[in-house]
Amino acid sequence: MAVTNKSYILHCTLKVAKGSLIFVPIENFEAKEISSTFSHCKQMMAQQQENIKQRKRNNERIRNAGSSLTTTKKKIIAIFLYMIMSWVWVTIIDSSKHEDDRVSSQIKSGHSVTNREAEMERQVAQRKLDYRKTYGNGNGSNVIDDSSSEDVTNIGDKVEWRESKNTEEQSHHQYYCDVGFKPNNECFDILSPHLKFKKAWHFMGDSQMGYTFKEIISTYPYRKISGRTAPDERCGFLEYCYLEKRREWDVQGARLTQGPVLYGLSNHFCSDLSGFQNTMVEGDKNNFIEYLAIEFASDVEQQTPTTNTTQQSASLYLRNQLHHYDLTIDDRVCVVNVGLHDQNICAVPAWLRKEQCGDLYMRNVETYLKELDSVCGYIVWISTTSCMNSRRHAQRNGRSVDWNRFVESLLNRLYPEKSFFVDVWGKSSNTTHLDNIHLEASYYEELASLFTSLM
Repeated sequence: MAVTNKSYILHCTLKVAKGSLIFVPIENFEAKEISSTFSHCKQMMAQQQENIKQRKRNNERIRNAGSSLTTTKKKIIAIFLYMIMSWVWVTIIDSSKHEDDRVSSQIKSGHSVTNREAEMERQVAQRKLDYRKTYGNGNGSNVIDDSSSEDVTNIGDKVEWRESKNTEEQSHHQYYCDVGFKPNNECFDILSPHLKFKKAWHFMGDSQMGYTFKEIISTYPYRKISGRTAPDERCGFLEYCYLEKRREWDVQGARLTQGPVLYGLSNHFCSDLSGFQNTMVEGDKNNFIEYLAIEFASDVEQQTPTTNTTQQSASLYLRNQLHHYDLTIDDRVCVVNVGLHDQNICAVPAWLRKEQCGDLYMRNVETYLKELDSVCGYIVWISTTSCMNSRRHAQRNGRSVDWNRFVESLLNRLYPEKSFFVDVWGKSSNTTHLDNIHLEASYYEELASLFTSLM
């Protein structure tokens, strides 16, 4: 019994020792103490097991607390990052929302946009390439490959003309001059023998012509004795021209083959063009300058009881004006451009098939020129300017280059002695754009100086 107990006590003592509580050498116990030592050992073992369990529970609580703390930190960090990203996104959206307003303000103040320099360099390089392919490749070809330009709709940039491009059409107009790569004196030398000191100068076009006209007013070489403007920016065209409105506005080919496309379509007798209105300034030498807001080659915005289109209404007004000012046709110069707004007609496939776009512009321009021929002694056509090829807008550089080439050929064929073609493609391509189509003030100032030097 003693041996068994002694052996058990020894074993128990060793287990206690392994449990790191206490080690009691067996030789220190007397035989009579073995029984009490056995009971004590059992108590010590039970306490040790309880202590071990408690430590495990404590460790588990610590681990759980640490895990909970880590999860909370992660949640806090995630929420913080989400708030930062949301703020950045809202800022970007807000900046994009006000971009057009900012650009419009910069146009009015004459300041240029200094950012997007890399994008501008790319666009300028592309426009130069377009220009060289049409006018400067030296092999007589004027085929435009603008497959690298961005597409805005299913309407492509390439325009396949029905007319053949023969040798005559490929050559420049006999009264062609380039504002883009040569000084203005080249244009002055070509225009001056025919147009110098003409009494009546009429500038007809969209906002590009409107900005040029504003610069002409500021540098007009005569004393201004009177002037007038349309009573309403967009809807005062006919009243300015002393013409009666048709009883009921007729939509005719609007949105399909003619303008208007946007504002004028739902606001009858009003213009798609905003920011400009008919304006006249009279000088002290029985002379005057005038701007007429005509943004399409053909549109039905301004209709009278006897005219169906704005172009016909403008022709009627100019005819009446000859008698009022006691002028002859030879006293009048009409400076004209259309093309940027006409591309809006081509922008939606449901309105016009791709292959019809170029043919439509040809027909509309030819009809417009016939109206001008009856009331204008001389026609100066300003080429359509380059654009930024923005995806948000319909204007495409490849299409504009083709259309410019066509108009030059048309003038050379139909009105070789009374028409002039002023090419501003190079100038606009090397001028900073303020938005998709508008340019910094230096472009309009240089073009205006050409005309004021002829007045």
